[in-house]
Amino acid sequence: MIKEDREAIADVLEKEILYRKTQDVEGLLALFTEDAVFIPPNEDPLKGKASLRRVFEKLFSTYEDMVLKTKIVDIVGMGDAAAVWYEIVLKLKERRNEATEHRGRGVVVFKKTGEGWKMH
Repeated sequence: MIKEDREAIADVLEKEILYRKTQDVEGLLALFTEDAVFIPPNEDPLKGKASLRRVFEKLFSTYEDMVLKTKIVDIVGMGDAAAVWYEIVLKLKERRNEATEHRGRGVVVFKKTGEGWKMH
Protein backbone atom coordinates (compact mmCIF):
# COMPACT_ATOMS: atom_id res chain seq x y z
CA MET A 1 0.00 0.00 0.00
CA ILE A 2 1.42 3.38 -0.98
CA LYS A 3 2.10 6.16 1.49
CA GLU A 4 -0.65 8.41 0.08
CA ASP A 5 -3.30 5.74 0.66
CA ARG A 6 -2.10 5.18 4.24
CA GLU A 7 -2.27 8.92 4.87
CA ALA A 8 -5.75 9.18 3.34
CA ILE A 9 -7.02 6.35 5.58
CA ALA A 10 -5.47 7.98 8.65
CA ASP A 11 -7.20 11.22 7.63
CA VAL A 12 -10.59 9.46 7.54
CA LEU A 13 -10.02 8.19 11.08
CA GLU A 14 -9.04 11.71 12.22
CA LYS A 15 -12.25 13.07 10.70
CA GLU A 16 -14.22 10.40 12.55
CA ILE A 17 -12.72 11.67 15.82
CA LEU A 18 -13.67 15.26 14.98
CA TYR A 19 -17.20 14.43 13.84
CA ARG A 20 -17.92 12.35 16.93
CA LYS A 21 -16.68 15.18 19.16
CA THR A 22 -18.76 17.79 17.31
CA GLN A 23 -21.71 15.37 16.99
CA ASP A 24 -21.81 15.85 13.23
CA VAL A 25 -24.02 13.05 11.89
CA GLU A 26 -23.72 14.13 8.24
CA GLY A 27 -19.94 14.35 8.49
CA LEU A 28 -19.76 10.87 9.99
CA LEU A 29 -22.04 9.37 7.38
CA ALA A 30 -19.89 10.84 4.61
CA LEU A 31 -16.99 8.69 5.85
CA PHE A 32 -18.87 5.45 5.08
CA THR A 33 -19.80 3.67 1.85
CA GLU A 34 -23.53 3.44 1.07
CA ASP A 35 -23.58 -0.28 1.86
CA ALA A 36 -21.35 -0.13 4.95
CA VAL A 37 -21.77 -2.72 7.68
CA PHE A 38 -21.12 -1.72 11.28
CA ILE A 39 -20.99 -4.30 14.07
CA PRO A 40 -21.29 -2.67 17.51
CA PRO A 41 -19.95 -4.68 20.45
CA ASN A 42 -22.41 -7.38 21.54
CA GLU A 43 -25.07 -6.29 19.04
CA ASP A 44 -26.38 -7.33 15.65
CA PRO A 45 -24.76 -5.88 12.53
CA LEU A 46 -26.13 -2.65 11.12
CA LYS A 47 -26.28 -2.38 7.34
CA GLY A 48 -26.38 0.79 5.28
CA LYS A 49 -26.27 4.49 6.04
CA ALA A 50 -29.89 4.67 7.28
CA SER A 51 -29.03 2.26 10.10
CA LEU A 52 -25.84 4.16 10.86
CA ARG A 53 -27.77 7.43 10.99
CA ARG A 54 -30.12 6.02 13.65
CA VAL A 55 -27.19 4.80 15.75
CA PHE A 56 -25.32 8.12 15.56
CA GLU A 57 -28.44 10.14 16.33
CA LYS A 58 -29.19 7.93 19.35
CA LEU A 59 -25.58 8.21 20.57
CA PHE A 60 -25.59 11.99 20.26
CA SER A 61 -28.93 12.35 22.02
CA THR A 62 -27.67 10.15 24.89
CA TYR A 63 -24.16 11.52 25.37
CA GLU A 64 -23.32 15.18 25.76
CA ASP A 65 -19.62 14.58 25.27
CA MET A 66 -17.80 11.93 23.29
CA VAL A 67 -14.02 11.82 22.93
CA LEU A 68 -12.51 9.18 20.67
CA LYS A 69 -8.80 8.49 20.33
CA THR A 70 -7.50 5.97 17.85
CA LYS A 71 -4.07 4.53 17.24
CA ILE A 72 -3.40 2.68 14.02
CA VAL A 73 -1.47 -0.51 14.72
CA ASP A 74 -1.25 -1.74 11.15
CA ILE A 75 -2.77 -1.30 7.70
CA VAL A 76 -2.90 -4.13 5.21
CA GLY A 77 -4.13 -3.27 1.75
CA MET A 78 -4.59 -4.76 -1.65
CA GLY A 79 -5.98 -2.84 -4.59
CA ASP A 80 -9.07 -0.87 -3.57
CA ALA A 81 -9.47 -2.51 -0.15
CA ALA A 82 -7.61 -2.17 3.13
CA ALA A 83 -7.96 -3.55 6.63
CA VAL A 84 -6.96 -1.24 9.47
CA TRP A 85 -6.14 -2.72 12.85
CA TYR A 86 -6.50 -0.05 15.51
CA GLU A 87 -6.74 0.58 19.24
CA ILE A 88 -9.30 2.98 20.69
CA VAL A 89 -10.04 4.90 23.83
CA LEU A 90 -13.60 6.21 23.93
CA LYS A 91 -14.72 8.56 26.70
CA LEU A 92 -18.45 9.08 27.00
CA LYS A 93 -20.26 11.58 29.21
CA GLU A 94 -23.91 10.73 29.53
CA ARG A 95 -26.20 13.57 30.45
CA ARG A 96 -26.30 14.06 34.23
CA ASN A 97 -23.79 11.23 34.85
CA GLU A 98 -20.06 10.77 35.24
CA ALA A 99 -17.91 10.12 32.19
CA THR A 100 -16.95 6.54 31.42
CA GLU A 101 -13.95 5.29 29.50
CA HIS A 102 -13.91 2.31 27.17
CA ARG A 103 -10.79 0.77 25.64
CA GLY A 104 -10.66 -1.73 22.85
CA ARG A 105 -9.25 -2.94 19.58
CA GLY A 106 -10.88 -3.42 16.25
CA VAL A 107 -10.55 -3.79 12.54
CA VAL A 108 -12.10 -1.47 9.98
CA VAL A 109 -12.35 -2.46 6.34
CA PHE A 110 -11.83 0.47 4.00
CA LYS A 111 -12.83 0.66 0.35
CA LYS A 112 -11.36 3.07 -2.18
CA THR A 113 -14.19 4.80 -4.00
CA GLY A 114 -14.41 7.58 -6.55
CA GLU A 115 -14.62 9.94 -3.56
CA GLY A 116 -11.55 8.46 -1.84
CA TRP A 117 -11.14 5.95 0.99
CA LYS A 118 -14.28 5.20 3.02
CA MET A 119 -15.16 2.88 5.87
CA HIS A 120 -16.99 -0.11 4.47
